[in-house]
Amino acid sequence: MYHFKPMLAMLSSLPVESSSYAFEVKWDGIRILACFNDQEFVLLTRNNHNATNQYPEILPLRQLLLDKKITDIILDGEIIALNANGRPSFSLLQKRFRKNIENLSFNLKQVPIVYILFDILQLNGRPLIDLTYVKRRDILDSLQLQTSYCQIPRYQTGDGKTILQATQKLGLEGIVAKRLDSQYHAGKRTGDWLKIKNIHRQELVVGGWLPGKGTRKGLIGSILVGYYTVSEKGTVNHGPCQKLVYAGRVGTGFTTQILRQLAALLAPLHRQENPFCNLPYTKHSSFVTPSIVIECEFTEWTPSRTLRHPVFKGFRFDKPAKDVVLEKTGE
Repeated sequence: MYHFKPMLAMLSSLPVESSSYAFEVKWDGIRILACFNDQEFVLLTRNNHNATNQYPEILPLRQLLLDKKITDIILDGEIIALNANGRPSFSLLQKRFRKNIENLSFNLKQVPIVYILFDILQLNGRPLIDLTYVKRRDILDSLQLQTSYCQIPRYQTGDGKTILQATQKLGLEGIVAKRLDSQYHAGKRTGDWLKIKNIHRQELVVGGWLPGKGTRKGLIGSILVGYYTVSEKGTVNHGPCQKLVYAGRVGTGFTTQILRQLAALLAPLHRQENPFCNLPYTKHSSFVTPSIVIECEFTEWTPSRTLRHPVFKGFRFDKPAKDVVLEKTGE
């Protein structure tokens, strides 16, 4: 039953033919598929981890589906955490990730979440991925699943520039443009879905760290991060040979609590070998097996292809390290 992977969006500028697209808010959360088959109800992350126990507020959705005589459904959406101003906050959502599940009872009150639904892949045994975006959204809207914990924001058509500017004024990350006639290509980044950002964001893999000084003595001072690229020559097991490319150091955006959590995560991953293919010599570096994914904001890429003024925004436990590549407009 649960064989779908979320369709992915391509980083882009605004499409020229705005009339061909639906525009949605780009939510600053974690992608989740909600799957129900009469008895079992599960919430699955992008890398197929079961996140059902992390978000008990969503469990009443199972009974709502039963009440509506729905026996089988797969929904696509994003779980977000709302800050005091009612804005989605990825940093706040960190407290609800599986690494913090031991504090769940406390965080249920401190970090309210909402499941934003924006697509439907299957209904009562019928796959819907071959239908157009508009038809899928019509079906989703007709189910009337709006609740206090589950929202289905309306998409907009028309001038994408105006919609993007509106999200910028609200301090939101950006928008997603989806072709009105596009099918759902599970697990693929076809270009039918485009993400247009107000803020530069990049997922990165931690490959090492440097010790802290001054007030951070005894803690991590900064982390060495990178992204994967595919080698044109080498192959491993007849597949593409991926190399971890150094993208700079991240030393801001951390609280003491996060630095301690980060140290605990990296300690068992210690290794002698440098995992980066291009890291310049850095004294006092400690290296780790690259498996921890984070997300950063930054001002721009430097000419040497490192991040300028990167700020840590949070961990991405929902994404495998090997999927982290450099995001470029139109790729």
